Amino acid sequence: NRMKAFAQLYQALDETTSANAKVQLIATYLQEQPEPERTWATALFLGNTPKKPFTATQLKLWACEKAQLP
Repeated sequence: NRMKAFAQLYQALDETTSANAKVQLIATYLQEQPEPERTWATALFLGNTPKKPFTATQLKLWACEKAQLP
């Protein structure tokens, strides 16, 4: 399970104070995980998350348009 792998990484990072160990844990994780997990993990660790491609308001307008609602 991919989410379980990330949770295990996070726990292992939390349990060590060694910067070298943290780097090794992250490197191993990134080598072992497929995309898009690597991208998401990197974004989360950097404090960035991908922007939403559209807002909830836009989604509502498009849905109403497709359903031919006012």
